[in-house]
Amino acid sequence: DSVSATEVRFFCKHAAHLRVLRWRTLAEEVAWKGGAGSELARQLADEDTQSCAALYVLLRAADAFEAMYDRLPGAPPTAAGPGSKMDANEVVDVTRLKCIANGILAEIGVGSLGVLDDLTTEVVRSGGGELHAVASVVGGVGSQEIIKLVTRQFVPCGKTLVYNAIDSTTASIM
Repeated sequence: DSVSATEVRFFCKHAAHLRVLRWRTLAEEVAWKGGAGSELARQLADEDTQSCAALYVLLRAADAFEAMYDRLPGAPPTAAGPGSKMDANEVVDVTRLKCIANGILAEIGVGSLGVLDDLTTEVVRSGGGELHAVASVVGGVGSQEIIKLVTRQFVPCGKTLVYNAIDSTTASIM
């Protein structure tokens, strides 16, 4: 298995465009390994990325909420039988979600954030709903990243991308 002179010339011609891409696995991100927690804390402290980083924390908190209560925050209970969790009250869900989010912040060594109050209310108010416009933007960004990987052109986003539809901003978190 030798390398031809043509391949060597091609490689040398394009060597300036080589990049090493490293990503965290989802398991590393969830367990705050590989500096993920400190990176998120840095993003939360930065004014430009704070709202997107806070949304990331709230999405993680919403996942934990769903695991605990078998529904998304603000969503009505799926069953009305005996023993079902009937806490559809949005105020209760806001309090629970804030508690979970503050626990996540404590895990990474960040104190309470004021930006979480309004965002928590919005997450609960949405009740797990999804706007078509947001879905189309996120789908477009996702398909663009897949095209980058498949065609091996351009550099794909190497971090978790959070889209804040309230402010129409994005941020790469961690």
